[in-house]
Amino acid sequence: MKLHRRSPDHPTLWVRGSTDIRVYDEVVVNDDYGVRALVAQGFSPRLVFDIGANVGAFVRVAAAAWPLATIVAVEADQANADVLDRNVADIRIQAEQDRIRIVRAALMPGCSSAVVYGSSTRPEMTASRFCVPDTGVAEPPRIVGDGSAYPYENYRPVGRIAATTMRALVAEHGTPDFIKLDCEGGEVAWLSADDEAFPPAARIAGEWHDRNGAAAFRALLTRRYPERTFEFKDCGAGPNRGMFSVG
Repeated sequence: MKLHRRSPDHPTLWVRGSTDIRVYDEVVVNDDYGVRALVAQGFSPRLVFDIGANVGAFVRVAAAAWPLATIVAVEADQANADVLDRNVADIRIQAEQDRIRIVRAALMPGCSSAVVYGSSTRPEMTASRFCVPDTGVAEPPRIVGDGSAYPYENYRPVGRIAATTMRALVAEHGTPDFIKLDCEGGEVAWLSADDEAFPPAARIAGEWHDRNGAAAFRALLTRRYPERTFEFKDCGAGPNRGMFSVG
């Protein structure tokens, strides 16, 4: 593990290798979630949910951009969460722990735990690990309704983690003003659940993963946020993944 920073204007982050550096570039350098534009508009959230926090690149960006915000960082992969914990330790000390709240769980409505899947050929690709409901079956069916854009035949179980819901997060931490979503299909599970919470005023930015394509994901967003505007952006990852925002 080593410290990484692209320029003096960027936050310093502990990274393990090329996958973490790629995420750093997407979040920090490219500003994939549009934080700089939101700051320029005067947007200043008090509560931010980072669903799929990975190793903490977005947490560092959000903490610097919105110094009064509390950030709830949800991460399903234990190895990622360990690095995340290290990357936000200084902020938590300065803020007496409560400003950055780490939740080790998968956003997965309808179950109490989830199975984490990782690449069987490239185990270092921790950023593309995804979760499915833990049904007690060793191998999930090939076609499931979890929305994952990843083929199961190239992945294997690498662990289990507690599951949480947006409703539970809101009940414990409050209603967010901004939600960042990059949870490898968990966003589809959230939007598909009829008994979930859908914070009405929150701005949302994230990466969508849906084996049914962009039109299907847009339909889910429209169902939950019928009065809002959406923006979709191709990230060059094929027809089942892309960037989106809810204004």
